[in-house]
Amino acid sequence: MVVTRLGMKRIPENIPYAEAITNLNISFNRLPFLPPSLSALVNLVNLDASHNYLQNPGVIYDEPIGVLKCLSTLKTLKLGWNMIKSLNAVTSLSNLTNLDVLHNLQLTKCPDLSNLKLLEYLDISECNITELYKEISKLPIKQLIAYHNQISSLPRLPSSLEKCLLFGNPLMTLSNSIEGCSSLVHLDFRFNRISAHSELAGLEKLPLQYLAVSPAKFSDFPPVLCDVTSLTCLEFSVSKETELPEALAQLQNLQRISIRYGCLKDFPQVLIRLPKLTHLDLCGNSLVSIPSDIGQLSRLEFLNLAYNQLQTVPVELGQLTELKYLYLEENPITDPILLKLATLRKSHEIKYYLSHNGEEMPTPPQSDQSSSSSSASPS
Repeated sequence: MVVTRLGMKRIPENIPYAEAITNLNISFNRLPFLPPSLSALVNLVNLDASHNYLQNPGVIYDEPIGVLKCLSTLKTLKLGWNMIKSLNAVTSLSNLTNLDVLHNLQLTKCPDLSNLKLLEYLDISECNITELYKEISKLPIKQLIAYHNQISSLPRLPSSLEKCLLFGNPLMTLSNSIEGCSSLVHLDFRFNRISAHSELAGLEKLPLQYLAVSPAKFSDFPPVLCDVTSLTCLEFSVSKETELPEALAQLQNLQRISIRYGCLKDFPQVLIRLPKLTHLDLCGNSLVSIPSDIGQLSRLEFLNLAYNQLQTVPVELGQLTELKYLYLEENPITDPILLKLATLRKSHEIKYYLSHNGEEMPTPPQSDQSSSSSSASPS
């Protein structure tokens, strides 16, 4: 049943065919609390009550979501974008596998989740939570989404964890919490307060494929990142002038690398030794030149060099046959034609211009519509 975007402030006391309802979407309304009438939905499996005004105690229950205690069959629960202060009503839902409480700014504490022994997905992002449930490692969680909170330290994370988003937290360390995460392939902990390489110990033991990190307080590239040889995608933010180490060439499985809005002045030559690269994003640095041997990256499909200090680019870029997206805008390019094409983000035309000695791509001939229309008109 879908009853969404109607501006409802209350739900009818008697819900027709309540026992037959297994899915209920009441999102994007104006409900201040979940009414007792929902307790009649004894077979409810999925409930979406996101984007409401859940904040007031109900008629019977002392919290806006108190009726949830009666919905023991729930497996998926979405409560994002409300004003919830407590999740105590959720802790008894033993069949719950997916819990989403995104953007409840008054939520500061993660409840005791020990009864949620089937929980696989937990999203507590954009709240003001200061610490995770201490025994979270005992839960079968596969995806933990907890970005933009106030978490400074982590407990031991579940060994079942596959994806973990922690960016935008004042984390001081990471190493002890990830020990034993033998299934973790996706990890993002950008914008943290980690200041020592030792706090990243253990990353090299994980089967990571995607890693995003921005150690703003480091003066150099953390060596441990060069040992995560399973990586296929690396996003690294630098706020200080940093050189990429030659050891980065050990990451021979890398297909995507992003170093955006940093302080790179020289093109990292080590990138040329990553033959599987398909996506390279160096937008927003201070690069003044691109080496001609970038043409060796024959698999490159995406190249973003926008917002740098480039006056020219090598013609070898035009010879990259797989390159479909080439961005050069907001560079002080001296060639007026190339500058125009860059400003218009004309990737295909830029490649043609570079590979044809400064010749612009010819305009395709237009069909003579006038002659065809005249021949079709009656005499």
